[in-house]
Amino acid sequence: MSRVVLDTNVLVSAVRAERGALAIIREGWLTGRFQVYVSEPLLAEVERTLAKPYFATRLGPDRTQRFLTLLQRATVLQPITERVVGVATHAEDDWILATAHNAHAQFLVTGDKALQSLGTFQATRILDPASFADLLETAQEGCPLDRER
Repeated sequence: MSRVVLDTNVLVSAVRAERGALAIIREGWLTGRFQVYVSEPLLAEVERTLAKPYFATRLGPDRTQRFLTLLQRATVLQPITERVVGVATHAEDDWILATAHNAHAQFLVTGDKALQSLGTFQATRILDPASFADLLETAQEGCPLDRER
């Protein structure tokens, strides 16, 4: 099964997505098309983001708590044993690259244009949500996502 790291912007936006790329990614994750890996820094950023007024008012406390519980149950917590320093344009983004690297992820899905511009990091392809959703839709059922048609 493919290992995927979904950046905070993808995770928190996918909570509310009813259609489009983010909904496709969420459904792919929840139906077992790929395994999502997270790290402590990623989970902490998700919690901080969901506590901001924009998400807090739109999701409410119950939906927010259900999503955080889902993250704990339906993801693999990846310890960061090898740090990444000075790769991302913004130093605070190096931890998401470290999460992908330590998880041996095939994909990092992010809305961050600076991270997307890297294209790859180590063995991880960095894709925007629309490209990853397209990959999910075109991959044959049961076919590994990292094998292109």
